[in-house]
Amino acid sequence: MNKFTYQAWIDYSIQVDVAGTYNLAFRVGGAIGSFEIQKGDQALASVTSTQKDWHTVNVSVPLPAGAQTIRVRPGASNQSINWIEFTRR
Repeated sequence: MNKFTYQAWIDYSIQVDVAGTYNLAFRVGGAIGSFEIQKGDQALASVTSTQKDWHTVNVSVPLPAGAQTIRVRPGASNQSINWIEFTRR
């Protein structure tokens, strides 16, 4: 996702094989600010980007098993996400 606009979001459909805590690594850049990770109307975590250059930020979230939709909602304009990686802890 390149250059979010303020109050935009992107939904990711995922399949979680085993319930547990997952590390989400985000490759972000473009703007200093935070974005929220949501499942439905529930906020799972907030991620803060502290520099404009590309860098990776991490957050841990609990996920139940099964199909679900994860929403990424930025708190500032011009934030960019290059990739997201899910790793079970």
